[in-house]
Amino acid sequence: MSAKPRLGPSALLLALTLPFTGRAFNIDEPLYLGAARHLLAHPFDPLGAPSAWHGAATTYFHDSYNPPLTAYLLAPAIAIAGGRAWPLRLLAIGVALLTLRSLTRVGQQLGVPGRAFLLLAASPLFALCSVSVMADMPSLWLSALAWQAALAARPASAGAWAGLSSLAKYSSLLNFPICWLAQRSGRARALTVAIGAGIFGLWCLSNLAGPGSLHVVAAARFARFEPRRLFQIAGAFVAGVGLAGLPAALLLLRWDRALVAATALGAIWGGLAPVQPLVSGIAFASGSALLLAALRASWRHRHGFLLGALWLQALYAVGFVHFGAARYALPLLAPMLFLLALGGEIDLRAGARWWTAIGTGVVLALGLSWADAGYADAWRRAAERLPSAARGFGTGAWGFQWYATDRGYRPLEPRLDLRAGDLLAEPEGIHVSRPPPALAALLEAQGSIDVASPWLRVMDRSASAGLYSSDWGLLPFGLRRGARERVALSSPARWLLARLDAPAPGPVSLDIGTPEARHVLLDGWSGDESFAQADGTRTFAWMEGPEAALRVRIPKAVRRICLVAYPGREALGPLDIAVGSEARARVVLREGWRSYEADVEGTVGGGLTTVVLRPAGYRTPGRFDSEPRALSVAVDAIGFDRDAAGNHGTWAARHEGRPMLLVAGDPAPSGSWGAECRTHALSADASLVDCAE
Repeated sequence: MSAKPRLGPSALLLALTLPFTGRAFNIDEPLYLGAARHLLAHPFDPLGAPSAWHGAATTYFHDSYNPPLTAYLLAPAIAIAGGRAWPLRLLAIGVALLTLRSLTRVGQQLGVPGRAFLLLAASPLFALCSVSVMADMPSLWLSALAWQAALAARPASAGAWAGLSSLAKYSSLLNFPICWLAQRSGRARALTVAIGAGIFGLWCLSNLAGPGSLHVVAAARFARFEPRRLFQIAGAFVAGVGLAGLPAALLLLRWDRALVAATALGAIWGGLAPVQPLVSGIAFASGSALLLAALRASWRHRHGFLLGALWLQALYAVGFVHFGAARYALPLLAPMLFLLALGGEIDLRAGARWWTAIGTGVVLALGLSWADAGYADAWRRAAERLPSAARGFGTGAWGFQWYATDRGYRPLEPRLDLRAGDLLAEPEGIHVSRPPPALAALLEAQGSIDVASPWLRVMDRSASAGLYSSDWGLLPFGLRRGARERVALSSPARWLLARLDAPAPGPVSLDIGTPEARHVLLDGWSGDESFAQADGTRTFAWMEGPEAALRVRIPKAVRRICLVAYPGREALGPLDIAVGSEARARVVLREGWRSYEADVEGTVGGGLTTVVLRPAGYRTPGRFDSEPRALSVAVDAIGFDRDAAGNHGTWAARHEGRPMLLVAGDPAPSGSWGAECRTHALSADASLVDCAE
């Protein structure tokens, strides 16, 4: 291969990526950056840093989806450049150039024409991932090195690179069977897999020696087998291949009736979308044509390595992830392109058609990179405009959390004790963990921050744009004029905190599963449920996971707790109940719906108190279970120095978007709370008190 084809793709990739080296961090990049920072102080504890990415206080071991090799790669750059974006972007571009070089050598070994590599460099998805500091490109680089070594009959090197790739991204475990298919000797295959498995096994052993469980299991806990979900993910995959993967290759396909029919069916499929039907029609038409062409090329050119590299990774991207994303198609772009070229499905001759295809790829790559950079920068500007606060908290993840932390805003934890003067920032339209009901009930609006954002949308439900997650939309991008990113600001109502600070004047009970009691729940609860029975309707809520918490105003020196509950099989046995930080109670749960009583041991100060229930166990749902929740105990009611029957007491409640005081059981007459307060009847035995100025 001449020097010109080698330099051409690299030069094109540099031209497409260097303009975006200053773009803000976004999506899951802060997870990798945070892990890299932690490594500088704790190099042998890569995932031990505290995290609240999914709303619960935990560590990166539970919040990170991938192993830490990318963080190790970023750590030296973080040490030198701090949190500045452009040095880390340059590092990412360097990795992308190495990846392109390795993929070029893989193509050369297979006999792929040199001109084809320009199509790979012009891929919008390849260009976009080339400036990202997430694990996609590092894992592809290591994968390409493994493929190159396997095809060159270097089994030890292939195994080493395959093993290292699995430490960058768990999906790269597919390199074991892919490298197996690339080699003919049984001995070489066994050596490759043995070395790769050994490297991955050392990582697993370090998990067991440290945290005590496997990180790959923790990372896979979100994955679910649900037919409707799979259909959504498959749709996002087709659209991603068509609009962000190899759209330039579409113009070079050798068209016939079958391809025209597949394109037409794809266009009809996408055109039926209720949002962005034109863009969706183009995306599905393009993706359908490219996938059919790749399927036919696979039949004509039955190279085991290429078939495995394309279709095993496609199967994983559709069937073994918990949400779809266009970037999941990155590892299979090169194998798809190689098959299209070797199978005679694309015309690589120079001419107007060729340069039109390259130009189309360049325009789409620049447009998508501009949209993604503008979206990330909008959230950086929003975070920079956050007002100063004695204590600030944020519910958003992604890049907003990274820059909000620089402003002194910590991630909101679900059991936080809110104080007067605290400020909460809740971004809209991104990955957020909303305040639990007991915290939300205290909050009153304090305005908002609005920032202009690009009209070409990459993450926008109203535009069906979900470049990074199909939960936002099936398309890698969409269109919406006048787009803005918004952050709502709120703080606890001072008057409400003042009235809840003192101990409750009498016994308190909660009818869990009713709208009134929902306002006292913190984390670890399902939604409200009910069923009819002979003497009326039973309302309840399931506890989920290892524990569940609530926060309610209780009397001082509580001595007795009453509980009505139904344990799941795994939760049979002791249920420990912590009342504040200095008191405990325990009941032993038996089968069926039963009432329990327990003495409280320790000191109960009263007032707003956090109560934590810890069951003996909880179910661990399997990938194919119809019930995805980690259920433990269904709770009907709980009482403090009172039988567990009905709602009785006072606590904060959110009504019509405002914080109020809910008085249940013995509603006070209007005006009894003071002249500045207004009382509204909520039901026959409950009322709302509003003392806002």
